[in-house]
Amino acid sequence: MKNKINKIFSNKKILIGVIILLVLGLFVYKLNFTKSIETPSFPNQTVESLTFTDASILDNKLTVIVKNDTENDYNLKTIDVSFVDSSGNTITTIKGYVGNTLKSNDSKKLVVQTDKDISNTSSITYNINK
Repeated sequence: MKNKINKIFSNKKILIGVIILLVLGLFVYKLNFTKSIETPSFPNQTVESLTFTDASILDNKLTVIVKNDTENDYNLKTIDVSFVDSSGNTITTIKGYVGNTLKSNDSKKLVVQTDKDISNTSSITYNINK
């Protein structure tokens, strides 16, 4: 009888230990996940007649919506995207592409990625190449 009681308590200790490890693991995972999705807020910009909105950086990848706010189609080749730190230094510049033509009042998602660390970006500049 005493052996059965000891076995039950021993199994409960193991079960409690496993539950504690799972809870701690989920807590650490949640902290890391929350940290990785934090992104600074970048103001909307208009360059020539294209508007850049909802810019966000996650894992060295920029996603931004590019909209042609004019009544005419807009022809372009590429967009130079420069990431600038708080001291005004350019971290890196990447060429992005949304197609040769943005139709009137149409928008497309521009996604550019780099192997450089752009997590310290405080502002983004766009240069349109026609």
